[in-house]
Amino acid sequence: MLFLPYLSPAFVPTSSMPVIIRTFSEHQPLTPIIDAIRALLANAPAGDRTRVAIACCVGILVVASTAALRIYTRKT
Repeated sequence: MLFLPYLSPAFVPTSSMPVIIRTFSEHQPLTPIIDAIRALLANAPAGDRTRVAIACCVGILVVASTAALRIYTRKT
């Protein structure tokens, strides 16, 4: 997860990326989060971006919590 922001539209627009990186960037979980934050900070209508961003955050939280719990129970 550490390097995903570098392959997202956070720094450069996806239209200037090579095809392979653009495809990955448009379908990764951080892209809706970045789009929603950018729209909210610019006072632009966020639309469905906010709901998708919240759903991505909840999904990441569930996966990370489940993995952490399994690792913790194996070590104890």
